[in-house]
Amino acid sequence: MRNFILLIPRLIYFGSQILRGLFDPKIPLKIKLVIILGLFYVIAPNDILKDFIPIIGQIDDIIVIALTMLIYKYQTLKNSFINDKDSKNQEDKIVDGEFRNIDDKEEEKSKDKP
Repeated sequence: MRNFILLIPRLIYFGSQILRGLFDPKIPLKIKLVIILGLFYVIAPNDILKDFIPIIGQIDDIIVIALTMLIYKYQTLKNSFINDKDSKNQEDKIVDGEFRNIDDKEEEKSKDKP
């Protein structure tokens, strides 16, 4: 029970992230549609398993909410990695150069000297 209580604030925070994501212009429209369709399914009275059946009626709603959250999280992570990769490619500069050890040069000079 203690673990479930600790999970509640995380779910509230994640739910607020999802709702903020609906108004974020950086998030693609297809992800926003998944969120809206998931919420509509949970709110709509026509479910695959009717809600008046105890426990079993709520299972399909929980599955839809979980899948919606997983799809949202996967897509946003994927988009953030793609955006990070693009920004790194634009900012990275390759500098050509040579590598040498200063200690090795000093040793060579000391060997050359009698």
